[in-house]
Amino acid sequence: MGTSTASLAIGPYRGHTRLASGGGGEVWEADGPRGATALKIARTDQQRDALRREIAVLKRLDHPHVVRCLDGDPDEGWMAMDLVRGPSATEWAVSRSTSELVEFGALLADALAHLHERGVLHNDLKPDNVLVDGDEPRLIDLGLASGPSDGEGPCFQGTLGYAAPEQLARRRGSKPSDVYALGALLYRLLTGRPPFVADDEAALAWLPMHSLPEPPSSLLPGMPGALEELLLRMMARRPESRPTAAQLPQQLRGARVGKPRRVVLGMNAAREPLRQAIVRLTEGRGGVFVVHGQEGSGRRAIIREAVAAARREDLPIISKPLAGHDLTETVTLATAPAILALDGAQPIARQVAEAVLTHQPPVLCLLRSEQTIIPLERMGAKHIRPTPLEIAEVARLMVAYRHDPTHAAVLHRATRGLPGAVYGQLRQGGASALSAMERRLLVATTRRPVPIPDLSEALGISELAIVDLAEPLIDRGLMVELEDGACLMAARG
Repeated sequence: MGTSTASLAIGPYRGHTRLASGGGGEVWEADGPRGATALKIARTDQQRDALRREIAVLKRLDHPHVVRCLDGDPDEGWMAMDLVRGPSATEWAVSRSTSELVEFGALLADALAHLHERGVLHNDLKPDNVLVDGDEPRLIDLGLASGPSDGEGPCFQGTLGYAAPEQLARRRGSKPSDVYALGALLYRLLTGRPPFVADDEAALAWLPMHSLPEPPSSLLPGMPGALEELLLRMMARRPESRPTAAQLPQQLRGARVGKPRRVVLGMNAAREPLRQAIVRLTEGRGGVFVVHGQEGSGRRAIIREAVAAARREDLPIISKPLAGHDLTETVTLATAPAILALDGAQPIARQVAEAVLTHQPPVLCLLRSEQTIIPLERMGAKHIRPTPLEIAEVARLMVAYRHDPTHAAVLHRATRGLPGAVYGQLRQGGASALSAMERRLLVATTRRPVPIPDLSEALGISELAIVDLAEPLIDRGLMVELEDGACLMAARG
């Protein structure tokens, strides 16, 4: 969309520069009774219907980050709006800091909350529908928006890459689907690419319905862990697992600083099947995956990532048997979706996996193993093997851990690209300067492995905060993960 010089006259307005032309009509820069304005012109009956709806919606709104309707005649097919001369959100975001982008997102979330308070759904939130006035967002193009009298909104007419899975399934828009779109928009601004990338529209429509976004820290190492968690929860597969727009301004501002998560790079051929397995689990379909490879190959990292994704979908994690039952019976009796991760070398692990494959409860069982488990493979278990990191991925990890990336080839050769070995070289040592909360966590896990939900209750902080607290202790060798992240225990000796 570029600008072109021409002229038109409609109502009291004289358009002199065409700014854009698309499915919603034409937008002109025009002069009128209020000075310079943006003049939207509908050329077809469909565009005129959308314009009529947009005028009705905008007249219900009054927010500094939502463009105003100044004048309009839907019968004649035109509307005058605030003229915003700034760039699109995508253009503006280049070279901006994470803190600036998060504040931008908080302002946009506040505008979205205003829409929802007034009973309005945007239904097509994306970077092209956000212009920047100074350094602040202005939400434009509410042609697909809907209000209380329109029901829950039109069937899907949004934009691939930003539409929520339920919209792609031809269900009507909702407040959670607007939150999903905002999460996708912020993901794009922060990482430089949308949550899903595909070569054709069919694949781009399929992926959000059957997979989950790659954690953004894989694209932007150093991102605060709380910010990554919030973005991914905004794009949770289950609408009820997403925060509300009203909660987001405070949550975003609170998440823009803090410790980064342990970065997981590469290994997409192994990580993607597990993301798809989490989606199937939300739909009540379980299964067994054996993640196999040598020590340090990344097995723990990708299983931990899958367990974290399950937490974001509010799926229970089985970490201990039900009272009066062993673990195999507990899994067999499950009636609601749940996940568990086990060391495949334990005898109980194979028994549990066999029970899942035989009785098919809605349970996803993840086994860590050094090699394939042939009997389980014959029963239908999926086997995946992480691949070593490439030199460029090692370099990105070195940047994240504040090491000189020019030595990436040397580190890659020394570690053969095995993620565990690379992390081991980059970890910081020493056990000094523990915080009070870190000491409490170590004391709470000294005698036995403790499930993360139990630690959350005992220490009075969220499960996410427990994970963030534990990661530097694990890196320093003071704590170990058991059941691939479901339980924590202080290291012995």
